[in-house]
Amino acid sequence: SKKYGSVISDMSRETQKILAEANAGAQEALSSMPTLRGFAGESIQSQLFADKLATFGRLKYSQARAYVGYMASVIFLPQTVTALVLFYGGKLTMDGSMKAEG
Repeated sequence: SKKYGSVISDMSRETQKILAEANAGAQEALSSMPTLRGFAGESIQSQLFADKLATFGRLKYSQARAYVGYMASVIFLPQTVTALVLFYGGKLTMDGSMKAEG
């Protein structure tokens, strides 16, 4: 759990950094829009922003995959083990290898 927390914390920092960079670039571009239009730099700024957002999306996807893996190990696996033990005990009881006693 500590390892997962460390990994998610690092991923969160990285995603926030990328999002902040994207927002800073957008803010800078919007504040100097007349200059950008004058030098036809709109498409360049738009592409830079799109690239930052694509990186942000990839990082969030990785974070979601880590979350799903962690939740599967924390919730799904213990429930599966319990079900398998109950199934095996029921099978042994039905075969007569084990008796159900109260």
